[in-house]
Amino acid sequence: MMEQAQTVLPFTPSEDTSEEPVDKDITIPNKNVGQVLGRRAAIISEIRNTSNCKIIIEKDGEVVGDDRKIKITGKPKDVHLAEYLISAVQMMPKDASYKLGLLQH
Repeated sequence: MMEQAQTVLPFTPSEDTSEEPVDKDITIPNKNVGQVLGRRAAIISEIRNTSNCKIIIEKDGEVVGDDRKIKITGKPKDVHLAEYLISAVQMMPKDASYKLGLLQH
């Protein structure tokens, strides 16, 4: 996933080496939530596994307006990676689950 992500968005590693878990709240356009989740949640599962973060996406009934809240919890460097991957996935083609090899046709 990292290799594919770097083709759409350059990655700069975090310099924060703290081991203390942090929470970070981000928002994405509601229209992009399907892209971040991926078919059968394949993409968000891969982001969770790659970043070692707990990622909670606001449910449909909780959404107010055009943005969806996402809470990322983990070590600062891992949270930085998860946020990067979420941003990069939104720039990838709609069929990213297949292109990344996470699902078979």
